[in-house]
Amino acid sequence: IIANNSIAGIFPDEFFNLITLEEISLGRNSFSELPAKFSQFTNLQVLNFEYNNALTDTTSPQSAISTKSVLTNSFVLPASLSSLTDLNTLSIKSHTPPLNGIIPSSYGQLQELQHLDISHNSITGELPLEIYSLKKLIELNVGHNQFEGELSNSVGQMVKMKFFNINSNKINGTIPTEVGQLGFLRDFIANDNHLTGQIPSELGTPFLVNVIRLGNNMFDGNVPVQLAQPSFLKELSLKNNSGLIGTISENFGELTKLKIFELHDTDITGSMPDGVCALRSSDTIFTSDCEGDQFDCSCCIGCLPPTMQPTSTPTVTSTGPTPPTT
Repeated sequence: IIANNSIAGIFPDEFFNLITLEEISLGRNSFSELPAKFSQFTNLQVLNFEYNNALTDTTSPQSAISTKSVLTNSFVLPASLSSLTDLNTLSIKSHTPPLNGIIPSSYGQLQELQHLDISHNSITGELPLEIYSLKKLIELNVGHNQFEGELSNSVGQMVKMKFFNINSNKINGTIPTEVGQLGFLRDFIANDNHLTGQIPSELGTPFLVNVIRLGNNMFDGNVPVQLAQPSFLKELSLKNNSGLIGTISENFGELTKLKIFELHDTDITGSMPDGVCALRSSDTIFTSDCEGDQFDCSCCIGCLPPTMQPTSTPTVTSTGPTPPTT
C-alpha cells in the first residue's frame, strides 16, 4: 500500500517480484500507467487507483500500446483489467484527466467483484448488461459521469447490492420494479438524472434502506406509500420533480429515524403529516416549496439555497472503499 504519497514515475522491477500480492493501493499519486506486468498479479483482489493522473492501459503484451486515444487525447477504462478475475475491489474514481469512453463489457468477467467505484469521471454510454451479472457486487458507484440510456430490468440480479449510486448522469427511462429484489439495499442514489415515470412502489420493499435520493429528475404521479415502509430510512429526497402530485401519507410519520425529507419544487398538495413534524429536531432537514400554499408544512424550512446541501454521508457496512457524498 503506497497511497497518498504523490509518487510518480515508473515501477521498479523488484515490485513485480511480489507475485502473491492480494492488494495494491496506489491512490492519490501521480502514476501515469498500469504496466504490462500487472497481469502477473494473479492473486490480486484489491486494486485502488483512485485520484491518479493520466492513466493509460499498457497491460497488453505490447506494452507500448495504450488506450490513450490518438484522436481525442483522452483516457479510458483499461479493458485488460478484466483478466484479473480474482479482483473484488476496483476503484478508479476522480481520475485526472477524467476517464471517458465506456465501461468495457469484458468487466463482466470479474465475477468476484464486490466494489466498483469509477465515480467522478466522464465515462459515457450505457451501463453494459454484463455489469448486472456481477452477483457478488455490493457497491456500484458510477456517479458524476456521462452515462445515458436506461437501467436494465436485470438490476434485480445484483442480489447482494447495498450501495447503488448513479447520480449526476444522463440516465433516462423508468426505475425498474426489480429494484425490489435487492434485499440488502442500503442506499439508492439516483438524483440528477433524466429519469421519468412513476416512482416504483417496490423501492420501499428492501427494509434496510437508509437513503433514497430521487431529486432533480422528471418523475410524475403520486409518492408511493410503500416508501414509508423501510423502518431504517434516514433520508428521502424527492425535490425538483415537478410532476409529483397527490398528498403525503400519514404512514411517513412512522419513519422514526428520518432526518432529511425534501419535497420542494414538486406539485404535491395537502400538508405534512403531524407524525412527520413530530420527528423534527435540531439535526433534521424537512423542505417544502418556498412560495405558494398548495402544501402546508409547519415544520419545513422552505427550499434550500443553492449552496446548501444535505450533509448526510452514505456508508457501506461491508469491507471496501468508503463511498463519497453525492
